[in-house]
Amino acid sequence: MPEKDTRLEKLALELFRRETSLVLTEFLVCVLVTTTSILGNVFVLFALYKNPRLRKPSNFYIISRTMSDITFAVAGMTLVCVTSFAGRWIFGPTLCWFQASVATMLGTASWVNMALIAVNRLLKVVYPNMHRKLVSARTIFISIFAAWSFTGVIPLSFYIFGVKNIFHPGHQLCLFDFGTASYTLIALIAIFETFLPYKVIFISYFKVWRFIKSHKKASNVYLASKRRRYKT
Repeated sequence: MPEKDTRLEKLALELFRRETSLVLTEFLVCVLVTTTSILGNVFVLFALYKNPRLRKPSNFYIISRTMSDITFAVAGMTLVCVTSFAGRWIFGPTLCWFQASVATMLGTASWVNMALIAVNRLLKVVYPNMHRKLVSARTIFISIFAAWSFTGVIPLSFYIFGVKNIFHPGHQLCLFDFGTASYTLIALIAIFETFLPYKVIFISYFKVWRFIKSHKKASNVYLASKRRRYKT
C-alpha cells in the first residue's frame, strides 16, 4: 500500500476515534468560524447598501469578493462542520467533488478579486487619467465576469483532465489530489492561480506606497520652502 494511502488511513482513524470533548470543541469552533464569516460579510454588504457614498462601481469588486467568501462559508464550511461532528465523510463522492471544486474556485476567486481591487487602486492613485479613461461600471462588470469565468475553468479543467478528488481527514474536507495531475497542469495552475494574483497585488500596492511616499516628501519640501520664504 502506498505511503500516502497509509497516512490518510491513519488520519481517518484518528478523526473517527476522537474523544467526545474534542469532537464538540472542533465542531463548535467550526460553527463559530462559519457563522462569523457569513455574518461579517453580510454586514459588509449591508453597509454598502445603506451608505449611498459607498454605492460606486469600484466597490463592485468588494461585493464580488464578499460573495465568494459567503458562498464558500455556506457551501463549503458547513460540510466541514458536519464532517467534524460525524468523524467521517458522509456525503458521498458527488458532494466530495463539489466541495473540492468550490474550495478551489472560490479560494482563487477571492485572490483574483483582491488583485482587481489592487489594480483599481493603483490606477486611481498613481494613474488617475488612465483610471478615468479605462474604468467604468461596464469595464468593472466585464473584469468581474472574466475573473469568475477564469476561476470556474480551474475545477472544470481538473474534471476534463481526470484529476481525482479525495477526502483528506487531516483537513476534514475534500481536495483535489494533485498526485493524479500532470506536471504541465500543476505548473499552469500554480502560475495563474497563485503566482500571478500575488504578484499583481504586491506590485500594485508597492507602486501606490512608493507614489504616496514621494508625494509626501515633495509636499514636505514645498512646505519647508514656503516657511523659509515667510521667515525672510
